[in-house]
Amino acid sequence: ARLTEMPELARARSAYGHRSTLLHYIGANGVESHRQVTPLNATDMARLLIRHGADRHALRTCMVNGQTAYMLAQTSAHPQEAGVMAALLAALSVE
Repeated sequence: ARLTEMPELARARSAYGHRSTLLHYIGANGVESHRQVTPLNATDMARLLIRHGADRHALRTCMVNGQTAYMLAQTSAHPQEAGVMAALLAALSVE
């Protein structure tokens, strides 16, 4: 409901220097270790954000070349430990 009321949240960026989007946080491989949690519904949340306009191409800017949410998830232990890695990567992949 929140995304319907405020669709700009799907593309919003963190005020921190990495400028991560919510999709980046779902990737769960970042600089804020206390936020590195992958819930069991991470894939559903990623799909919801994408349906509401989240950009799978968006780059997190704290690394030299930037990173997409897919790149973060691909190198993160958190989605693997949660058992959602394959489904999450499929949802975050760019056609």
